[in-house]
Amino acid sequence: MSNNVTLNPGSGGVTISTEDNGSGVQLPRTKLMLGAAGSDGGDVTGTNPLPIQDAVGTTAAIAAGSTTAAQVIKASAGSLLRVVVTGSASAALSIYDNASAASGTVIGVIKSTAVAGDVYVFNMPAAAGITAGKVNGSPACTVSYI
Repeated sequence: MSNNVTLNPGSGGVTISTEDNGSGVQLPRTKLMLGAAGSDGGDVTGTNPLPIQDAVGTTAAIAAGSTTAAQVIKASAGSLLRVVVTGSASAALSIYDNASAASGTVIGVIKSTAVAGDVYVFNMPAAAGITAGKVNGSPACTVSYI
């Protein structure tokens, strides 16, 4: 239940919207201002969700691993967004923050039990680049990145 509290009531201060936390303490309500100034789109709820814009990236295909090899996805800084498995795996596929080699900081792993249709969401930054470390049995995938 919303309540109103007047700030500095002795001198006619402004009134702010608050909500009782259930134990008599008033917490200030804060509204995200979306849209034009002065508009009220209502509280963010399950039926009135916060609008977001999903990152749109570039995609690259990774062939199933038949040998140990590094596959450069992006040779400069960016972000690993998603990976869609397009072929089953018997070995894990690691994805690294590296512009040219399968070493360094791991920013994503596709499990050895992955099957076609599995989707992995990473949203991980890559300071140097994005490289997949394929091994024998690692899955075929489509990688989304920016």
